[in-house]
Amino acid sequence: MNVVLIVLDTLSALHLPEMGYFRDTTPHLRPFLEREGFISFKNTYSTSCWTAPAHASLFTGLYPSEHGVNEVDLRLGEDFYTLAEVLSSGGFKSIGISCNGLIIMELGFARGFKHFVQMDRWEIFLRPESFKKFKQLASRRGNFRAILHWVWKERSLKESLQFLLSASHRFIKHRLGIGSTVVRHSRPYTERAFQLAKDAYRQEERFFLFLNIMETHHRYRPPGPFRGRWSRGRMVRWERIPPRRHYTKGRFPKEVIEHLRDLYDEEVLFTQKLLYEYLSFAKEDKRKFDSTLWIITSDHGEAFGEGGHMEHMVSLEDANIRIPLWVKLPGHSVFEVRDELVQINDIFPLVLEAVESPFPYPLSSVSPWSGERREALAEIPRLDYLASLIRDPQDFRLRSKRVIEKGQP
Repeated sequence: MNVVLIVLDTLSALHLPEMGYFRDTTPHLRPFLEREGFISFKNTYSTSCWTAPAHASLFTGLYPSEHGVNEVDLRLGEDFYTLAEVLSSGGFKSIGISCNGLIIMELGFARGFKHFVQMDRWEIFLRPESFKKFKQLASRRGNFRAILHWVWKERSLKESLQFLLSASHRFIKHRLGIGSTVVRHSRPYTERAFQLAKDAYRQEERFFLFLNIMETHHRYRPPGPFRGRWSRGRMVRWERIPPRRHYTKGRFPKEVIEHLRDLYDEEVLFTQKLLYEYLSFAKEDKRKFDSTLWIITSDHGEAFGEGGHMEHMVSLEDANIRIPLWVKLPGHSVFEVRDELVQINDIFPLVLEAVESPFPYPLSSVSPWSGERREALAEIPRLDYLASLIRDPQDFRLRSKRVIEKGQP
């Protein structure tokens, strides 16, 4: 048996037709999943509203308050075994491919993987104490002044010059359209990641493959024929503005929110087509496909005005934490829709049970097959800096925890 775990970063379950969404955003993927006997868990929640703590929960089976990954300390500690470590100890060749600049080896997320490819890395996050000071400065100064002050105080003259030259080089390449980061232009990263995943799938050894795709993360730049499917015209200025401006500079106008939602849906449409093509490629070897444990999910969702929020990071509403979960068990051929409450950390015991691993999993996670009654807990581990982004925290009713009861719609 092989294990393939695909995370479609920032994909909200509320933007899928099977959840009652008014657009058909999965015209290729949904029929394939039904035809091949996947199980769809319609009440699946993340443990947090942003990448680092959610992935840490996925890899450890723990809640954010337990594994300790938060906005100040982004490193996954060595006190916990990761899913890749457990599977590698059981004879699996573990391969990781991450398009997200936070899910990288320098932050501990590559532990247990024999091969780990990081398509992007956000260097500013690699020094937690320095980054904490930078954020404190940024909350009191303009971004440009904060960056200069941070460079001057935190780095040597040589490091400062290298940093500024590198930043200038990236800025010029971006303005000329000859280079960018995964957040600004995700398509080449997405296509390259799927190609690497095909190469990994071809091997003969028993393997565990983890793949993170960033296509539906802001900024939304749907390519080619997908752009214009639902969006009309271009709002270039608004498309480039970071969503946090919704909090610091005043709420986005309704027509802008609708436009950004349209672009997001077009990104979902593009992503599902590439995923469908990858699954179809894997299906060419039917015996291998049917003997593989397939898991497709997300780490968190995206808000478009729900509860007064935009993007993610500061809200635990359904738009931000309700995620898809599709599972295909080896030998299972009948499509099912299940409504039990599941969380992203439950994928840890789900995999261990499927591969018959004797490794114990934490009490924080519950196997979907156990039949146990449970409550789900979503958390924003640290609120100090996030709260500083909000001009009127009472208006937005910022909460750091949310308990979801079993069966809650």
